[in-house]
Amino acid sequence: MKNRWYLFLAVLAVFMLCPPAFCCTIHSSSIGDLVWNDQNKNGIQEDGEPGLADVKVNLLASNSALLTSYTTDSSGFFEFDSLSPGDYYLRFDLPSGFSFSPSDQGSDDTLDSNVINDAGLTIKISLYPGENDKWDAGAYAVPIPGAVWLLGSGFLGLVGLRKKLKK
Repeated sequence: MKNRWYLFLAVLAVFMLCPPAFCCTIHSSSIGDLVWNDQNKNGIQEDGEPGLADVKVNLLASNSALLTSYTTDSSGFFEFDSLSPGDYYLRFDLPSGFSFSPSDQGSDDTLDSNVINDAGLTIKISLYPGENDKWDAGAYAVPIPGAVWLLGSGFLGLVGLRKKLKK
């Protein structure tokens, strides 16, 4: 009987120090948001600038090891959820023909690009329990030298090419 009493007191002490509804629950975190086509190349998300689909976003550990990857949806959104609190990096792999917009532009951190270099990396992201952090990447189309879009046609022509007609 004496052992049961000690067991009861031990269990009671655990519940008093750590109520199951609060500190014994694992609070997972997430990182995500948007990769968008920054058509005016200013590094700020603006009305009318669409998301970029099918961009590969890599989640890296604090030692830069690849943890997992995600491809943006048709609207340019991505999310890594159920993450443990800790330090991470993101690396964005843009499709060919795109470059990254300038980072940390403007006064609203929710509307700027967070990519800090041409390799597509962010600064270290420190996640806390239950945090849902927003990180974005702006990108713009890089013109192909000598190429001209034929407006409204969807066709690309090359400047300076001539076709000789035979008589």
